[in-house]
Amino acid sequence: MQALRSLPQFLFWSAPKAFDAEFVIEDPLALDYLSQQVGNWLFGGLTTRTSRAQYFAMVLYGLHLVDEHVSSRVVGATDDERKELFERYERLWALAVHEHRDGNIPISDGDAIRGFRGVARTWKPGDGPLPLDYKLIGRQSELGALGAYLTSLRREDTSLVFPGTLRPTAVAADIIDAFWEEPGSGVKTGAYRNLVELAFDLERSTVPRKHGAITLARVGGLSRLSVLTQRPRPQQRVRLWNVIFEAARDDTLPFAMMVRSAAQREIYEPREILVQALAGKLGGFTPNQRDKLAMALAFGDVQQELLSCFNRAFAAAVDGGYRCHFGAAAMHSLAGTAGEPLRLAAARLLDEPEAARFRRLPVHGEAFIRLVTQLRDATPVDGLAAIVTMHAAVHRERRHATPWLRIDGDRLVVDVGGYGERARAEGQFPGLKLGVVRSLLTDLGKLP
Repeated sequence: MQALRSLPQFLFWSAPKAFDAEFVIEDPLALDYLSQQVGNWLFGGLTTRTSRAQYFAMVLYGLHLVDEHVSSRVVGATDDERKELFERYERLWALAVHEHRDGNIPISDGDAIRGFRGVARTWKPGDGPLPLDYKLIGRQSELGALGAYLTSLRREDTSLVFPGTLRPTAVAADIIDAFWEEPGSGVKTGAYRNLVELAFDLERSTVPRKHGAITLARVGGLSRLSVLTQRPRPQQRVRLWNVIFEAARDDTLPFAMMVRSAAQREIYEPREILVQALAGKLGGFTPNQRDKLAMALAFGDVQQELLSCFNRAFAAAVDGGYRCHFGAAAMHSLAGTAGEPLRLAAARLLDEPEAARFRRLPVHGEAFIRLVTQLRDATPVDGLAAIVTMHAAVHRERRHATPWLRIDGDRLVVDVGGYGERARAEGQFPGLKLGVVRSLLTDLGKLP
């Protein structure tokens, strides 16, 4: 039999199985999901998406405007109606930011917003009005500002938005009042608000570049994501620092100070940050905090080595013509020096008291600990069998999506080839929200 040399998107050895295009192509063992949970245990009020401080203010201000807009109604607005109004506000704001920058915002720029591609396709230079009814968020997996930040705004320790609602609380009032300028600065901010509120006219399909004396560019300049550092806004920074970090009742603040100390020493890699912290070089921690950091380090090592082993097995099957001898794949991926780092990392994780948290997760956690327990002492064949079993279980949780790998007798078979060249890569240590925190610290003036 001649081995295949090209990589098709899908390859079936029998009747095609149902394929769910919504699953995360880069996450064959739910390790990204699990790493997000570990990040939650370190920084409970933040998510992988809440990396910009100005977005907290932008969302609160928009929810406030929506709340005041609908408060005059005889019949209250539904959450869906509030979301629709907020999304129109967000689209206008996105246009304003691009207008301020003349459309010149590289994707890595400090003013690059969520939905960057949608607004970049819509904004055009000139003097005429700009379309308001455009698609800001294009990809299914992408969230707008409200979806990305609402969980953090509703968290109990800050209480910026009432639980289960889209209404800001009184705690958010000072941040909202200072959205454009500091109160008492003498700047009449009502004109900026008037332009923004044009978005609430559902009959309007465009937004002018100038409304009265206020330009759309000026609106963008006063509210863009980099405004806290570029203008700067020291008092607004303090308000946001207090609600994001100081008000946190968990370990968010001491771990944020760990990230700050690491950055001041030019230590940016997540694994090295944890190593240095556990060595006592990035501040003092309670025994429980040290246990969390040690668990995070051990988990990160397991994730990195486990994904590397999966990738080696997948690549072996692809190189064999999309099926290969299972024992050979097991030896290639887990024997000797290939598998020893994973076995050692598994043993370290199981020794950590905080690893018990995984068993309490609603999905994947129990199966993950079971897999790690097996891998600690398994032979290469048994270890790879356990990994493929976990892979299949993860895909069953994802609406019965087809696993990419399966065992067929003494063969390892590729059923879905879309993983592609990622199978050639080594696993990476997870970010664990450390980069998110560093970005927030920079926005808030705690780091240069």
